[in-house]
Amino acid sequence: MRNKYQQINKDKFGKFTVIAFSVGIIICLFLVAMFLYANVLNKNKKEIISTMEFENGQMQSDIYLDLSKIGYKLPISLLQKTVDDVNKEIDKFYKWDINIIDANPNEIDHETYELEDVFRPYLSEYINSIYAERASGSSKSVFGAFNTDKVKYTFTIDRDSTEILDRLETELDKIITKINTKPHTGEISGFDKEKNEFTFTDNGANAFTVDKDKLFDVIYNDISQGKFIKTYKAEGTLTKTDGPSIQKQYKILKKYETRTTRNEVRNENVRLACEAINGLIIKSGEEFSFNKTLGERTEEKGYGYAPAYLGGLVVNEIGGGVCQVSTTLYNTVFGAGLSTTTRHSHTYAPQYISPGLDATVSWPAIDYTFVNDSPYAIGIKASYENRNCKVEIFGVPKLKQGEEVFLVSKQIETYPVELPIIIDRGDEVEGTEGSKWDVFKVTRVDGKEVDRIHSYYVDYIGYQPKILRSNLKKKDWESIIAREEEEGQVPGKGSLSPEQSAGDSIEREQY
Repeated sequence: MRNKYQQINKDKFGKFTVIAFSVGIIICLFLVAMFLYANVLNKNKKEIISTMEFENGQMQSDIYLDLSKIGYKLPISLLQKTVDDVNKEIDKFYKWDINIIDANPNEIDHETYELEDVFRPYLSEYINSIYAERASGSSKSVFGAFNTDKVKYTFTIDRDSTEILDRLETELDKIITKINTKPHTGEISGFDKEKNEFTFTDNGANAFTVDKDKLFDVIYNDISQGKFIKTYKAEGTLTKTDGPSIQKQYKILKKYETRTTRNEVRNENVRLACEAINGLIIKSGEEFSFNKTLGERTEEKGYGYAPAYLGGLVVNEIGGGVCQVSTTLYNTVFGAGLSTTTRHSHTYAPQYISPGLDATVSWPAIDYTFVNDSPYAIGIKASYENRNCKVEIFGVPKLKQGEEVFLVSKQIETYPVELPIIIDRGDEVEGTEGSKWDVFKVTRVDGKEVDRIHSYYVDYIGYQPKILRSNLKKKDWESIIAREEEEGQVPGKGSLSPEQSAGDSIEREQY
């Protein structure tokens, strides 16, 4: 009996073993089949994702961007969003406001500089990488397309990120260059309005060098923790110099004068503009902007209506005439050997200076700018008196002894007078020719010209004549109309009508 039960148990165990082994084989075969099927799908994952996850650039999968590591708690869903959509959503709560204060103890006014955003481009690149990864067919699971879990991308800042490190260093260098000062003695430092004279630093003034590594580390440490709103002091070290004072080297580098018109309102505008730039000190490496210095020309500031150009017409405009100051300054700056960075010509050839040598301005779009690329600070003196506009640049000579540079212009082409506009009322206007000018930079040494090179070309339009219809004989009027029609112009309005001019342009040159 015992052997009988042992035999029965043995047979049962054998059958169970066979069944278990068979089931195991079936499961293994199923898993292998699933794995192979998933890999076959993964081979075409890019095509699958392009149809399943992207439509018109929108993500169609349930994917989230986690920004909690930089202080933003709520994750952002990428579902049905493009890259631009995601960036716009981030912009709703993202703010960058990092400023650096010049902590040079030699300075009275400690200027503040805004640090360019170095982090936002890094975050944008990360978002782009998410979309690129999904589009490339990358998978979060061994089963590839069978992964149905919500995918979450957690953004963190890599302490060794070359992108942020390089951007931060580049932007800091731009600011530090403006703050650092070289060893100097007796440099120009202020302006006495009562005496109309510049003042100087004491002999033995110190140079200042920003501790770049310290400033870099503290800013990078903060932005790594998501702190993007803060002001830092650019502290550094002072280096004392006991060299001879350079005050004696300061002199008038260039003086330039232009004659104004008899229009009293225009002359008052010129006087106010001269007053606004008189006594300005431009540090080495600093850029001057005419518009930023004067600001908008308004009646509250004393500016009045005087001739200005609007879309090819002469109109009365607040601040008309200040272009004569920017033009006079332009020629002074050039003669001092400094570098102009922004300059525009007038629509019509100016009367107060040789054509081609002008520099028009208009608030806020058309500006005149130059940079002080000399080693030391310079000063500007400007004045108006008895219809005379005068500008001087005061500084340490940049040009060699006996060297002088200036601009000359030569007319190289004349454009014919346009066909007249026939008017029924108003004042007649005599037309003028347009012109093209070639402008040269001339260098002289000890009064002898040693170089003359082309600098730029300038085109001016001519004044379009206006003729009263009542003063025209019928045959003259018919002749003008016929010519206009041949040239495809508006009959009776010439090539440019006043209505078109005023409507098609908002650009005003303050003549």
